[in-house]
Amino acid sequence: MGKPLPVDAALLCTRSAADSMPDWFYSHAPLTAHAIELTGAEAHHMARVLRMKSGDRAVLFDGRGTQASAEIETIGRDRVSLRILETRTI
Repeated sequence: MGKPLPVDAALLCTRSAADSMPDWFYSHAPLTAHAIELTGAEAHHMARVLRMKSGDRAVLFDGRGTQASAEIETIGRDRVSLRILETRTI
C-alpha cells in the first residue's frame, strides 16, 4: 500500500460524470464566501479528468467542518471558479 497524500492535496471523493451522485472536492480556503476558486490538483481533476463544465455542480469540504454545494462558473486548465449555493456544518 502506497504512502497517503497529505490532506490538503487529497481528492476526498469522486463520482463518474454518468453517476447521479455529486463530485466532492477539498477546498484549501474556508467556505465562508459566496464564491470560491480552486487551483492545483483539485482544479486539474475537475477540468481534465472529469471534464466538468460551467454549470456542473460539486460538493466542497474545507476540512474545518463546512460542506458547500457549488456550481462551476468558469473552468480553465488550472483554475476553477465556483459559486457557493448552500453551506452547512457537518
